[in-house]
Amino acid sequence: MIKNKSLCLKKSIFLFSLVISSFAFAAEPLSYIVYDYQNNQILEQKNPHHVLPIASVTKLMTAYVFLKHNNDPLCFNSITEEDTDRIKGTRTRIPKNESIMCYQLLHAMLISSDNYAASSLARSVPNVSKNKFISMMNDTARELGMTNTHFFDSSGLDKRNVSTVLDLVKLSKYAMNMTDIRQISSRNNFMMNLMGERGFHNVAFNNTNKLIREGIPAIISKTGYIKESGYNLLFVSKNKCENGRVIGVISLNNSSSENRAVFTRSKLSQYGCLEQRQNYGYQYAKNNVNNNSNYIQTAYSKLNNNSNYHKTNYKYNDINEIITDRSYDSGLRLTKNR
Repeated sequence: MIKNKSLCLKKSIFLFSLVISSFAFAAEPLSYIVYDYQNNQILEQKNPHHVLPIASVTKLMTAYVFLKHNNDPLCFNSITEEDTDRIKGTRTRIPKNESIMCYQLLHAMLISSDNYAASSLARSVPNVSKNKFISMMNDTARELGMTNTHFFDSSGLDKRNVSTVLDLVKLSKYAMNMTDIRQISSRNNFMMNLMGERGFHNVAFNNTNKLIREGIPAIISKTGYIKESGYNLLFVSKNKCENGRVIGVISLNNSSSENRAVFTRSKLSQYGCLEQRQNYGYQYAKNNVNNNSNYIQTAYSKLNNNSNYHKTNYKYNDINEIITDRSYDSGLRLTKNR
């Protein structure tokens, strides 16, 4: 009996030490900032002016520009040969040449960091070519005061897409004001609904951010990785931190996906942002189990049968009720975490 208690005690001490070490020995990234958004105050920083590749954090700007300039909330587009990744050779699970609602492409881009979706969205604003869209991204960066930021593609695959953590604070402030970016980027997972030659079918996506998958809620979140950039993460906590502050952690060039999660988690813990932690992601999915077939099919049929449907006053948030919030089937079929 005493031997069993001793063994249990040793196991408990070992597990506790693992938890403590994950916070205490988080490897620091090359550049980072801990920012208090409520008081516009820098709490910590390291190499804040270093200009570094940001990889898929680029997609926050892609989303911002798309939402700002697209006047058709029920627009459709498709993945075509033009969206093929010829820089890194990445692939997509989104079927090619199928009509897809832009809002679903936005989900795939912000949640699963799909590069083909980012490319397609850059072609989705009426009368705007992909090259013009990228110019608009750079113009927007100037407008937001992001003086050390430059874009060469909409996905972040190009290593010349660069910024600083200080510039990304500016971008995150504006992006946070867009309800769609907040709601989408902080989701645990998403089911894309498609109507193609195979009829109605689904493609499931998980969030690339491990903290989101663990259930730590965010106001806004975006990961990024290419070989040249290392592992990047922009994360603004939805939990109120100590003294009721809203705190975000932006880190560039972490050494691994695990380290960027551990480092961010350690900073959130340091500033009291994890006290209210619950498994929000699982509960959100569980509470939104619904048969979504009727909703997405209704959206498609209305678009096909009524040419004036595009002229309604729907906003993207309204579409979220139709497609996104009812996007989990009864089995919660999810893809393997990336």
